[in-house]
Amino acid sequence: MRSSTSTARYSFVATVVVALLVLASAPALGASKSVKIRGRGWGHGIGMSQYGAFGFAQHGWGGERILRHYYTGAKVVKRSPGSPIRVSMLQGRSSITIRPRAKAKDGGLVVLKVKGNKTKIVGARPGQSLRLEAASTGGARIFKNGNRIRREGRGVFGSTKRPVIARYAPHGTQVDTEGKGYAVAHGRMEFVSYSSSGCSGGKCLSQVAVLGLQKYLYGLGEVPSSWPQQTLRAQAMAGRTYAYSKMRASINRGIPCFCSVYDSVADQVYIGEAKRTGSGSYWKNWKKAVDSTNQKVILSGGDPIVALYSSSSGGHTESNHIVWGSAQESYLRGVKDPYDRAGGANPNFRWSLTMPWSSLKAKLANAFGSFGRLKKLVIVRKGVSGRVAVNGLKIVGSKRTFRVSGWDTRSALGLKDTWFRFKVIPATTLRSGATSEEASDETTAKPLRPSPAPQLPEPSPTPTKQPSPSPSPSSTPSASPES
Repeated sequence: MRSSTSTARYSFVATVVVALLVLASAPALGASKSVKIRGRGWGHGIGMSQYGAFGFAQHGWGGERILRHYYTGAKVVKRSPGSPIRVSMLQGRSSITIRPRAKAKDGGLVVLKVKGNKTKIVGARPGQSLRLEAASTGGARIFKNGNRIRREGRGVFGSTKRPVIARYAPHGTQVDTEGKGYAVAHGRMEFVSYSSSGCSGGKCLSQVAVLGLQKYLYGLGEVPSSWPQQTLRAQAMAGRTYAYSKMRASINRGIPCFCSVYDSVADQVYIGEAKRTGSGSYWKNWKKAVDSTNQKVILSGGDPIVALYSSSSGGHTESNHIVWGSAQESYLRGVKDPYDRAGGANPNFRWSLTMPWSSLKAKLANAFGSFGRLKKLVIVRKGVSGRVAVNGLKIVGSKRTFRVSGWDTRSALGLKDTWFRFKVIPATTLRSGATSEEASDETTAKPLRPSPAPQLPEPSPTPTKQPSPSPSPSSTPSASPES
């Protein structure tokens, strides 16, 4: 018969052995399952690839030939824009503050007037500021260095139809706007008042730069000015065509834009004088590209195309209907992009990232709603480039199975492009068969190729929920989060 002491000893040893077995069978800390996402390109992959155009120029292609490659069946011709372009800078503001700086010798004056009226309301010079506040009755209150301006008993100026305008170009001046990272030196500014519950008093202000199309292109911040001249010319013509198509489609988009284009990736990145000052000695290269292609636009069927472009295609562009499900355009078909690597200069030709499986599940659930435990991801529909198409990704959950588009998945996961593939990296200590969760790189359908283009109405090139990503003006173009 064992003593109580002996029994206690054996009991303790058994407890330790069981605990060790439990620990041995549990996953190690930090070794939870993850997923590796491989990708190609940056942006939407439709139309011209900017790095691809860089590569084509390196191989001796001219700007117009580059454009004809990316925009199937299109022609480059001369067209006069006929009117200035309206560029939205700010919207939905209770107040807007501007400050003048000299651009030319003895310059620096900015003058405020009411549109259609020659009488000056107030002027300002370097070191001074002008603040416009939306008035509840419409129009704007104006303050110079904090002091309210009144003229002939009036303290509110302008209206929606006759806004306050700023004149500065004839005075050798560039104007900074509080909250914007660039100055404007060409054309004029308009400060348009409109009704909105988003601002105090029920009235907001929008700021619009109105300038010639060439001057607008001088400030287009889409590719570095140091790039090859033929790449710059292709970009200048694509940028001009995009703006021209917007101007023809709608001279004024109305509230809250009152514009032809936004200054962001929602349309094209416009950075005004920052393009000139930030380009240094290379500024003359960009100006030459704009000037040498003056009035040149890209047409298809006699009309200006919606000249979509993005930073990198990853080696093959995609047809527009695959990415967004919009009406197929004959000139926006996927084509091979053999030089998108740009001689090794393109950092996004190939890319990858890794995230925990739990983070992947959380991001998908946040974007598409709860679906229980994430069991499987299957790519079931791809375009000619391999990009995940509309309804191309099947998400299999324990409570719900559904399909989503590659574009929406890109947004949900913060990816650079809709060309992506998943690979599960299992936890190092997980036992085989412990879970059925998986991701598949394989598709059950063949890549979708464009069908013959029907006669369709002109689509919106950059839907509000699907902005056209475009690179920012840096030494390395990068797609901004849509435009």
